Amino acid sequence: MAHDLTTETEWFRLSSSPKDIITFGEGCEGLAVFGQTGSAKTSSLRTAIRRLLRMGLGGVVFTVKEDEFPTWKQFCEDEGRAEDVVELSPGMNSFNFITAEAKGDGSGEDALIENVIEVMLAASSVIDGKHKTDIWDKAAKGLLRSLLTLMSIAREEIDITELYDCVASMPKGVDKASVDAFLKNSSIVALINDVDRSGKQHPDLDASLSYIFNEWPNIDSKTTSSVMFTLTALCDTLRRSPLRNWLCGQTTISPADCRHGKIILINYPILKYGESARLAQIIIKSSCQRLWQRVGGEFVFKWFDEAQYGFHPSDTDFASTRRSLKVIDVIMLQNLPLFYTKAGEDAKNSVMAYLGNMNTKLFFLNSDEETNKYASGLCGEHIVKRRNFGKSSNARGTSFSGGRSLSENETWEPVLRPHEFTRLKNGRVVNHYYTTCYIFQTGRIWSNGKNHLKATFDQKINQRLIQSKSSLLVITAFIFVVAVITQIFGVPSAGHYLPPMTVEDGFAFAVMDFVYRYEFFLFPTITAAFFLWSQFPEDADTAR
Repeated sequence: MAHDLTTETEWFRLSSSPKDIITFGEGCEGLAVFGQTGSAKTSSLRTAIRRLLRMGLGGVVFTVKEDEFPTWKQFCEDEGRAEDVVELSPGMNSFNFITAEAKGDGSGEDALIENVIEVMLAASSVIDGKHKTDIWDKAAKGLLRSLLTLMSIAREEIDITELYDCVASMPKGVDKASVDAFLKNSSIVALINDVDRSGKQHPDLDASLSYIFNEWPNIDSKTTSSVMFTLTALCDTLRRSPLRNWLCGQTTISPADCRHGKIILINYPILKYGESARLAQIIIKSSCQRLWQRVGGEFVFKWFDEAQYGFHPSDTDFASTRRSLKVIDVIMLQNLPLFYTKAGEDAKNSVMAYLGNMNTKLFFLNSDEETNKYASGLCGEHIVKRRNFGKSSNARGTSFSGGRSLSENETWEPVLRPHEFTRLKNGRVVNHYYTTCYIFQTGRIWSNGKNHLKATFDQKINQRLIQSKSSLLVITAFIFVVAVITQIFGVPSAGHYLPPMTVEDGFAFAVMDFVYRYEFFLFPTITAAFFLWSQFPEDADTAR
């Protein structure tokens, strides 16, 4: 079914109005969901999740909490997509990001080198969490490009341990002692000898050797030391368990398979495995985004709850192109301050730039002041007229004087005050399992004529649907039974002159006579009941 989808295909509804739908194209423009713990973000959007699965989309689901994997697995089973699920978890399947980048789009070794460089630099920024200067960035790219070029010539596959050894053995200066130590003990020298023995030619071989022996030693020692420290830390992390098995083993699944309907559930919950899981998921996400940019096809989705754990500034670049790539991008987070703490240096600018590319924003119950001010600011301000009444009096001896005044002024006030977001329903028993949220979408006027919409989600809609259908059946059966019993016990029918049936004539004959006598309205009644039944959708939306 996925091949029939377009950007105008309805994804899910926010109310009964046809004006309040979210399309697949709008999903590809980014969907950001805010709400504190217990605000029912995920349960409110389960209809959106099920719709993605029912429409045949593939995608990648990133996990932070341990209960997310079984929840998504159950969603897939309920929608008949169990066979499309690929579990990426310890001891089950593996994703080698170097192999994935090596395959690329089939353009060759140049694609391999540049792609691996970008993914590794994205990962390195997670290791130390510091902002890199242009000089650092150029030095790191030059070193990785040169080493990976040599390894692509001498090796069938790039080994992360050998890359670590090569980075760690780079010359630390131009003095004779440093050069002699480098030439004597360097892993790079052994790698170069293997390149010579291979007899293979590469257009960048001379440039790579020149960079290693001429340019690198002349870079400022502070920069080279910083580059070596960061890259060795990254390679050392990747060559050890568990990341070696998760990211550097034999690839059994690729994000490219999502274009063909595969659903990759990443069962490396960050709250369980810590920074290793966070690094793994950021690397996988970066590889997914780069691969989807190179490999087109059907719609896919990317779903990340508690997205602050997986954010990287490079996500902003991907966000600006995902609509044309047909990637539905959903992130969920609690509040802005928590997002800032995970975004590294220059966090606020990076986060705001990223959220600026999330076109649709849903705000559930939240007590964070900064997040609520942000939501209020998106909805804008309007003019409010205020009237002031005044009264004055003056008494002197036996005389009295008084007066009244009326003034009117206009002030700009928020359309939605920040405290409105602290009053939303969170779906608990006291709210009868209804949740509410405000939706904002850039350039959108909703059915209420405003740039924001308050939607109500029913967490128990499927149960209520079953109850409604059951009630309809019970009422219809009750009416039918009462009518038959009435016919059996001889109550005459208006407009009929045939004698009524009796109990002695038998139940079956009574039913047949009842149908004969009342067929004029019986069959329309049954038809109406079936029509009412059909009005209950099989895939009910949670929004009203």
